[in-house]
Amino acid sequence: MNNNVTMADIDRSLTPGDRLFIQTGSQLGWLNQAFQGFGDFADCYQNCALTLIDGALQDRSQRDYNIYPILFLIRHYVDLNLLFC
Repeated sequence: MNNNVTMADIDRSLTPGDRLFIQTGSQLGWLNQAFQGFGDFADCYQNCALTLIDGALQDRSQRDYNIYPILFLIRHYVDLNLLFC
């Protein structure tokens, strides 16, 4: 079972006229979700890493594919927490 999201999957979820980045007041938001600080971005990196870890624990064949993205995401999560939180 392959749970990987491809660019084709993302393209199908967008409709003409959709904008990925929108300006809301003085904040830049993605898909109408405004982030208040770098801690929010750090949490996103952590959530993505945990999602990949869960997938790797459930499907052993994904472990080799996911290890480097997991380490990348965890590193950025730690960096942002050390710098801005």
